[in-house]
Amino acid sequence: MRKTSRALGTLSMTASRAFGTLSMTVAAALILSATPAAADCAGMREFRGRILEFKKIGKKPGFVVQNQRDDKVAFRKAKSIRVVDRRAGAEHAIKWKDLHEDMDISVCWKFDDRPDHPPRAHKVTVRGKLN
Repeated sequence: MRKTSRALGTLSMTASRAFGTLSMTVAAALILSATPAAADCAGMREFRGRILEFKKIGKKPGFVVQNQRDDKVAFRKAKSIRVVDRRAGAEHAIKWKDLHEDMDISVCWKFDDRPDHPPRAHKVTVRGKLN
């Protein structure tokens, strides 16, 4: 009788370890899939804040964005910019002229932009309220 209970105990320990490993793997996959920044700005950096003002930067149009930490960054408009609105939940394209001051946005920009010029905004996403 002891051999049988010992074998059952070993079997239950193996099953519980397998279940624990499986549940940890599923939890890790859910956490990693919930990172929104990786999907928005693949291969780029992201700066989130509100638009302070629109102004010409050199000869190109641009804007200044201020984040919650009071950092202000000026961005130039890239030649091929993508502007999308995500306030209603689904993402749909809007025009550059539809942007206005005090909008909560996130800007995708490339780290390898020229260091002697302000970064170029390659994608602008209009979001809801700042957290």
